[in-house]
Amino acid sequence: MKQHPYRLVLLLLLLSTLLLSSCGPIPGELSRPEAAESTLLSEAESLAARGHYTRAASLYRRNTEKSDNAAHDWLRAAELMLLAKRYLQSANDLAEIAEDQLTPLALTRKRIAEAELALHDKNHSRIIQVLAGQDSQYNSRASQLQHAELLLAAFRTLSKPLEVIQVRAQLSGLLSSSAKIDNEKQLWQALKSIDLEQLDSWQASAIQPLSGWAALAQTWRVSYSAEADFKRALSDWQTRHQNHPMSRGLLNQILQQMRRHIPAPEKIAIVLPLSGDHAKEGLAILAGLEAAAELNTSTEYRPVLRHYDSKSISLTAFKMYQQAVQDGADFVIGAYTPGALEQFARQSKLKVPLLALSEISSGRALPKNLFQFTLNETDQAQQVAQRAISERHKRAIIITPDNEWGSEVAESFKLEFERLAGTVLTTEVYQTAKKDHSETLKQALHISQSEQRNRALQKALGIRPTFEPRRRQDVDMIFLLSEPATARLLRPQIDFYYATDLAVYSTSRIFSGIQNIARDRDINGTTYCDMPWILQTDASTDLLRDVLLITATDSYNYAPRLTALGIDAYRIPSELGRLMNSDEHTFNGVTGELHLSENGRLKSQLTFAKFSKGRARPLHKTLSLPEITMMAIPESTEKNQAANEPASR
Repeated sequence: MKQHPYRLVLLLLLLSTLLLSSCGPIPGELSRPEAAESTLLSEAESLAARGHYTRAASLYRRNTEKSDNAAHDWLRAAELMLLAKRYLQSANDLAEIAEDQLTPLALTRKRIAEAELALHDKNHSRIIQVLAGQDSQYNSRASQLQHAELLLAAFRTLSKPLEVIQVRAQLSGLLSSSAKIDNEKQLWQALKSIDLEQLDSWQASAIQPLSGWAALAQTWRVSYSAEADFKRALSDWQTRHQNHPMSRGLLNQILQQMRRHIPAPEKIAIVLPLSGDHAKEGLAILAGLEAAAELNTSTEYRPVLRHYDSKSISLTAFKMYQQAVQDGADFVIGAYTPGALEQFARQSKLKVPLLALSEISSGRALPKNLFQFTLNETDQAQQVAQRAISERHKRAIIITPDNEWGSEVAESFKLEFERLAGTVLTTEVYQTAKKDHSETLKQALHISQSEQRNRALQKALGIRPTFEPRRRQDVDMIFLLSEPATARLLRPQIDFYYATDLAVYSTSRIFSGIQNIARDRDINGTTYCDMPWILQTDASTDLLRDVLLITATDSYNYAPRLTALGIDAYRIPSELGRLMNSDEHTFNGVTGELHLSENGRLKSQLTFAKFSKGRARPLHKTLSLPEITMMAIPESTEKNQAANEPASR
């Protein structure tokens, strides 16, 4: 860790200033008659005031020989040696202290001095050990500040983001002027990336000011259909947290960021294939759009919808867009082929926003007002890689079908897994036309090699020894890409070949989205990612499902995920302005937690589930990407510090 000696000096000088006033280390902590009356100690404090810390400390040591408060004199000598940067002598002085003779406040000072020594030694684990359990709220402001600063330095170095937030929240009530502003900025930036479950926990703790900060972050993260809604929520927060230390400047900054770049539309054109080869897919999306519109309760976002069948009108995709705009649309939602979407990508600008339910891979900048929202399995593969790393899996086998989809998704997983310091040992391709994939699995798990060794041994010995194949031992997970029917064949075979202890991950392709407990028992034990629409239920989604089952049963059952895409496609136009303000803004849709990324792409953070007894059962939320990235860094820093930590001071 890069040292910041000026921080130590400033903190100790601050403490020293308070100590020297009233001739004691901290006002009220050593205000004893003998300290005021002693000529020796008065001389010591006079020397300390002039910066002669070493000479002052020697007088305190001399006083220990006749003092009834020797423990306090040793402590003061140790503190002065820290100011003199005589760290070894400070440690020796601390070692002389009988802790049972210290007052509680003096004991806190001793812990702070020990932590300062640990900071000098770059032993950040020791800082946490020394200060753990030390309740500093009843100490002087200087002691509380020093206590928090030391913990902050340790938690930052050891990459403990949640603890850093907790300490910064404590500091927000202690700092002033520019230091307060800088701390608030860093605290707010960190809070915006914390998941809602953790924010709930902090808010429920009622520990201030952390609870208030968590409540504000929750207000920020919740999706609002209008800026006025957010202002009302913020006003409510201010009423409930009137004594919160957050500065007015940060509140104004938050309000500024909520201003919309795109107003909510009033007339939306919907361009879908409602006839022809892809009519079923188009109708499934339309069913979701119409169900969301029917149950929309917002008073500020109630757009008029107009449908265009992209297969029944002899216009190019871009010409149809122009026709819709001419008809009065101020927003267009459309499903296009990559080739058709290229027509829009070549434009310098689009007159009204277009939400394309498809995407193109383009290295060039796309025109303003073009947004892309689709169900992307290469994104899913990256999230699977992140989940696997977060669950401490580092060595993977990929099993994928012999088609373009399998190749692309497998490569996406591999790139992300290796970026996070994982290793892909092998990628085995199975033939989708076959029903028996045993040879592919045996090759992937090195069962074939084990059988070859056994045959060689039989030939050499001339006997048939008792034999049980042994799979490779250098793997801890499998990434399986498959359609549901093939997965029900492959997954039991993986267990059959002695791999019951290996974690198996997949994408949403493994599950149709329609529950079939009897058949899906065959994929028990598989962890996969999917949208909340498939995995979770609540009152609002249950009502949407009821409407869909009544009004569009066939479309919903044909493609439930496309129906969910339609639901979010209806809601996204009212959220785009907020999402564009900051990449920390998210929208909790039925397809996942959505955020706006580069080139106008809406990316979805999915939910993970594991099959058990034929049902997909949701798992806890995946760690954030920054937390996962930290895990991917070799965990040597803390281990080295623990190894170098002395047995005692």
